[in-house]
Amino acid sequence: MLFYKDCQNHFETVIRRAKLYRDVGADGLFVTGIGDPAVISAITSAVFLPVNIVGGPNLATVESLAKAGIKRISMAVFVYRATYQNLEKAIKAVNTSQTLTPLF
Repeated sequence: MLFYKDCQNHFETVIRRAKLYRDVGADGLFVTGIGDPAVISAITSAVFLPVNIVGGPNLATVESLAKAGIKRISMAVFVYRATYQNLEKAIKAVNTSQTLTPLF
């Protein structure tokens, strides 16, 4: 979470910690708070571990993230939240119309 904290050297700290994790046997790296493909590419090139990030509304395209070396994009609670928001809309529409038509 170093990209969210008030850290002076985000990039250097992530690389240093990632290498320490790798050296003690970690087989992947999860970094939050980044979305810039150039920064991601620098991280994936420096740590030689599969890198996972959290998706978000301003994240680069899947293709550009893959080119930057990302191996996995986590959706965290976002996909569930979107599902429940759509479910809530559907239920409200059914209640308003008093029919099941909004479901189809």
